[in-house]
Amino acid sequence: MLEVVGERVGGWCGRDPSSSLRQAVRAKKRQHQADVYARLDAEKQARSSSLYRVKDGPVVPPPQPPQRATAGLACARCAPLSRESWRDPQGASDSGAVINILDIGRQTYANGGVVSRCLCDVAQCVNLTKYDYKDMVPEVVKDDRFQQAIEETTQQELRDGGAPKGGKTAAYVSVRRRVEASAMRILADISSAMSNNVLRFVAWACHKAIRRVAGGGCGTRAASIERLRRAKAAGLPLIFVPLHRSHFDYILVTFTLYLTGLRPPLVAAGDNMRIPFFG
Repeated sequence: MLEVVGERVGGWCGRDPSSSLRQAVRAKKRQHQADVYARLDAEKQARSSSLYRVKDGPVVPPPQPPQRATAGLACARCAPLSRESWRDPQGASDSGAVINILDIGRQTYANGGVVSRCLCDVAQCVNLTKYDYKDMVPEVVKDDRFQQAIEETTQQELRDGGAPKGGKTAAYVSVRRRVEASAMRILADISSAMSNNVLRFVAWACHKAIRRVAGGGCGTRAASIERLRRAKAAGLPLIFVPLHRSHFDYILVTFTLYLTGLRPPLVAAGDNMRIPFFG
């Protein structure tokens, strides 16, 4: 009905009766779509031409700050005393120098004999500093909270009826021994036993593996190493928290500390890292 009325009104106004209202609306929509597609094509062409100009033009490095921020300091709000104690007493600024830890052995034995130069990695790993790791298992066994946990578990099993038949004293002793044996097995599983010989072997293996993976070397900042050495000399406890993007994080942390003469940390890991021979 509307189309017929539109044709009649158009005929009265002298317009072509063959062009209806619906056709006019369709023509307007087509024009709008053409404008939209033309704008999109122009934007795509502009982006493409700008990318070509960037690729064909000279490489411009990003602007660098005049001085790199000091890394490795504790939070000024959470641990102000630790932050102040880690400062360089001589006030030397962080130059941003980087050490390639894979070249430490080569530099150390550069003036040695032929054997030392050819087997610099082996010589470096053999002569690394030995560190003693205290066995904490006896102290944990004597701890009051450990003994209290054993006692509470024993009483719980007695209440649940898990004790063998017999007198009260015999049942208590039997359950107590079983709970103590279970607790000692758990303690042996979670306790760490660091071996210097294993560390040397792993350091040598990491030398060979990292050289194949990272052809450019493995760098660490000299100022961070010096800061850790001052913390070690001051007797500060250190906790390393990697980003843990992969299992390679804590391996590189231990490898870097060991090669630079610092004490390798004990790594807290789950049951999935119970690898034979390595622990």
